[in-house]
Amino acid sequence: MFSSSTSGHFVSGKSRKIAKRWYFTNVYFPPRSSDSPTAEVREEVLQILDMEDRNHILTGDWNAHSSAWHSHKTDERWSMIEDELDSRGNHVILNENTFTRADTGILSSPDITMATADIASRATWHTCGVINTDHLPIIIAMDSEIPKRERPKRVITNYGKADWKGFKTDIETSIRSYVGPRDAYSLEKLISKAILGAAGKHIPRGRFVPTCECQGDTKETDDLLKKRAEMQRLNPLDGKIAEINDLIEKSRRYLRKVRWLNKMEDIEIKRKADSNWSLLKGLKPKARSSGPVNLPNGMITTNAKAITNAMAKNLSSTAMGPDGLCHIHLKNLPENGIHALAELFNATISENTIPDSWKKANVFMLSKSGKDLTEIKSYRPVSLLSPVAKVLERVILERINQECQSPSSQHAFKKAHSTTTAIIEVTNRIVGGLNMPKPANRTTMTCLDLRAAF
Repeated sequence: MFSSSTSGHFVSGKSRKIAKRWYFTNVYFPPRSSDSPTAEVREEVLQILDMEDRNHILTGDWNAHSSAWHSHKTDERWSMIEDELDSRGNHVILNENTFTRADTGILSSPDITMATADIASRATWHTCGVINTDHLPIIIAMDSEIPKRERPKRVITNYGKADWKGFKTDIETSIRSYVGPRDAYSLEKLISKAILGAAGKHIPRGRFVPTCECQGDTKETDDLLKKRAEMQRLNPLDGKIAEINDLIEKSRRYLRKVRWLNKMEDIEIKRKADSNWSLLKGLKPKARSSGPVNLPNGMITTNAKAITNAMAKNLSSTAMGPDGLCHIHLKNLPENGIHALAELFNATISENTIPDSWKKANVFMLSKSGKDLTEIKSYRPVSLLSPVAKVLERVILERINQECQSPSSQHAFKKAHSTTTAIIEVTNRIVGGLNMPKPANRTTMTCLDLRAAF
């Protein structure tokens, strides 16, 4: 926000800090009216002070002087501002006893920084040395809590004890009772929610609860935890519990810092890359999508039978994709669940729409057997996609295979072909050329690049 008048102007902005908003206002009043504050100046000062009563920092060149912070005089403008601050009691001056302006040999402080009482106690103020300018840079620092990173939950799922009959019944009921829109996004959410809801009720699973040893607490921290538990049992209102909480948190923060530094030192010589990939994945921000382009063409492309055939060719894998689903979930869908998948796939293709959950993947690295684990080429990335999207890919692949035939010379990414078949074909061509009647069809050059091929 920008505001101006004949007496002065100010700029105000907002900044997000975790779940709160901080408000910053930069103020400037010309010096010509500092000794005789007019009604316009008073009105604007009142407007600035009334902008926000919490999380508000006011700073700038007010051209108001007071001997309380190193100015050579006290003027009328500051007297007026001081009266308003005393009457309200919401803002606190942050200036230390040092000058902010060094011009013409006179040290003064026309620059004032104030903050609302709720954040003034956590703010520090100081100038940044003398540089070639009349006003010195001012640094305002705020003490704030660092958001804690939640430890990912380790969940174990037992598919061997799953109640697949109840699983199918719940999904069938959820799909039958759905009366919402039938576009691709809505259908994808319907199917995912129905499967995950039924899995939560009929497939046993539990969270691995780490012990103090697994959490990595030191013996001193473990003793503090036991002491706190005993105090909470005897007197939950004991004031020393807060002090013990601070000691526990301080100990854990220090331990996390040490472990982070050790990990950074060890990251280049570590023999296994799994932990490095997990670290990078945790530091990466969540993916955002601007949404797909919707170009409907109204074509019906698949049916329940094609989907059933496609799912039959997939393994009953329990590896979960980024949406929390796996192939064994899909293979136990009821009949109306298969029809809902067909409707979802038709809407996806006809609307040219790809749900956001299908664009994500869980990626991790697997080491190749017998390879040097210190070399990055000894690993291959494995990407776990949404099983629903993979079924759609299988359906589309079957249609493409009916229409397209790959060249006979192609051996990569082709069924029943590999580097072995490629070498056999090259060998047969060379031998066949040499066995031809004169003049023989000799091969003068053969270029092979089979290292880490397909």
